[in-house]
Amino acid sequence: MNQQTTSGLFRVGLIGSAFHAPLIAATPGMRLEAVVTANPQRWEQLAREHLGARAVDTPEQLLADPEALRDAR
Repeated sequence: MNQQTTSGLFRVGLIGSAFHAPLIAATPGMRLEAVVTANPQRWEQLAREHLGARAVDTPEQLLADPEALRDAR
């Protein structure tokens, strides 16, 4: 079974979108699951650049979601 570690990002600004999200996406065994942002433009960017990743409005929503922060160990 090919399990992945999923991750979420808080506040995806320039560094998050240009560095952190692509790094997660390019790392074998990792998948970007969710991003905390209330910015609708970031939602559209997320949908274009990271298929399957979704936006949540608050850090609490991200931390409460077991799928967003799953460890494959």
